[in-house]
Amino acid sequence: SAPSLEGLSLLRAARLRILGENRLNILALFFGMFVGNVLLLFSMAMGPMFDDYADSIKRDMKYNYTYMIKAPDPDVHADKGLSLTMDYKKGDDKSDLNLLGPDKNTAYDKDLPTTMKADEVVISTGLAKRDDLNIGDTIEVKLPGKKEYRKLKVAAIAHDIHSVQALMPMEALNKFIDKDAGNFNLYWSQKPLHVDDDRLLTTIDRAKTGAYLEAFLENFDGALLTTRILAMVFYFTLVYTVSKLILEKSQKDICYLKIFGYGDGEVASVYLLGMGIAVALFYPLSLPLFDPLVRYLFALSVSKLSVYMEPHFAAKSYVTIYALDLAVFAAAQALGRRKIKGLNMVEELKKVSG
Repeated sequence: SAPSLEGLSLLRAARLRILGENRLNILALFFGMFVGNVLLLFSMAMGPMFDDYADSIKRDMKYNYTYMIKAPDPDVHADKGLSLTMDYKKGDDKSDLNLLGPDKNTAYDKDLPTTMKADEVVISTGLAKRDDLNIGDTIEVKLPGKKEYRKLKVAAIAHDIHSVQALMPMEALNKFIDKDAGNFNLYWSQKPLHVDDDRLLTTIDRAKTGAYLEAFLENFDGALLTTRILAMVFYFTLVYTVSKLILEKSQKDICYLKIFGYGDGEVASVYLLGMGIAVALFYPLSLPLFDPLVRYLFALSVSKLSVYMEPHFAAKSYVTIYALDLAVFAAAQALGRRKIKGLNMVEELKKVSG
C-alpha cells in the first residue's frame, strides 16, 4: 500500500518512507508542538498586554481621586456620583456589572448624550466588545436580592476600552433603583480631599492604582516564566521521545547502513533530517489556525472578569517562538545523533542472526 517513490534518490526516498512509517508519532509531535507554542505565546505576550492594560487604566481615569463614602460629608464640595454593582445577564451568562451614575457638570458629561431617556444607558467600549453589543441593543440588570431583571437600552458607547461598565445620569439611576434624585455614594476630585474617616469607605488614587498594578504584574512575572520553562521542557521531552522511538524501531536498518559504508552523519540525515524539515515547516504552516485560536482562548480566559483586554501579540513573539522551537528541536536531535554514534552494531547484528 506504500506509494511508489521511483525517481527519487535513495536517501530522499528513505527519509520519506521513515516519515510515513512514523506518521502517528510525527502527528503526536505536531500536537505537542502546537500545545507548547500556545503556552509559550501566552507566557510571552501576557506581560506586555498587562503592562498596556495598567497604562490604559491610569490614562482612562477621569479623576485623580475617587472617594467611596458611607454618607455625605457636609464639609466636602466636589463632583458627585453613584456607583452600584448590579447583577447582569446576557443570554444564559450571568455576571456583575458596575453601573455608574455621574451627577451633572462632571468629567463624564461628554460621555452622556443630553437626550438620554430614563431607560437608556451608555456602555463602555470594553463591555461593547466583550459582549458584542451595539447601539440599540438592550442589557438586563437588577439589584442583588431583587427577583426580576429590567432592560436598559444602549444609547451610546463611550471610549473606555478596558473597563466593563455602564453609565446613566445620577438622577436617572436613582429613579431606576427607587431612591431620591440626590442620592450619591462617591466624590471625584483632581486634588486630595479631606473626607471624614467615619464617612469614608475607600479611596482610589490614580498614582497608587498604577503602583499596585505594577507590583501585581511583577509578582505575576514568576508564573509566566515558569509557564515558559515548562512549555520548553514539555516540547523537548516530546521531541526526544519521538526521535528515540524512531531510532529504536530502526536499529537493525541503521546497522545495515553503517555496514554499507554510510557514516554517522549520513545515517542521522536519513532518520532525523526529514523530521527536522517537517518541524521547520509545521510552525509557519500552522499560523493561520494558531493565531485565531490563541486569540479566542485568550478572550475566553478573561470573559468572566470585569475587564476587557484586547489580545494583541507582537510579531517578535511569533519569531521568538519559532527560534525557540528550532533550538529545542536541535538540542533533542543532538542527543539522537549521539545515540546513532553509540549504537553497538555487534549486539544488534547478533539479535538478527540469533
